[in-house]
Amino acid sequence: RRCLLTLGLLAALTGPAASAHAKKLPGKAQARIIDCRQGSFSVEAAMTTSDKTQRLSVRYQILERLPGQVFRVRRDALGVATGWVTADPGYTGYKNDQVVTSVTPGATYRVRVRFRWTEADGGVVARATRITNACRQKETRADLVVRRLAVESGPGPASRRYVAIVRNEGRGAVGSFDVL
Repeated sequence: RRCLLTLGLLAALTGPAASAHAKKLPGKAQARIIDCRQGSFSVEAAMTTSDKTQRLSVRYQILERLPGQVFRVRRDALGVATGWVTADPGYTGYKNDQVVTSVTPGATYRVRVRFRWTEADGGVVARATRITNACRQKETRADLVVRRLAVESGPGPASRRYVAIVRNEGRGAVGSFDVL
């Protein structure tokens, strides 16, 4: 948030001179997570153009943040198309939805969506990138924590007995387990 606020303040201070260098897009580009459920979510990308000769394309990149870490690009696509997804020629609007599956419990996800407007001959007219809102997955796994550890005398003079009180502080049930 601090970074976004700083960038917004910088843009406000620099005024129209800085925005004059930005290339005007031939249409609109929007990306958002529309269905954040436990275990999956859907991402929607929508774009428009005023020129029927242009082709509209989108490309997705999954960003994942594990607890205590920063967002990183997922190498595996989690069920999402990895290349450019292109609308048929002649459309002035395009909307594409992708379902992201096999997400990690406890992680937070965003999606970087790249938009591309191309001419009929394949030449790129413009590009844009949008990052979606976040989708946080609840942690549903067990989380075993040692609450107390005691060392007692064992059955022989040179042996010891270790007694541990272990508590599950997670949301998921845990079956039997061994301790070494």
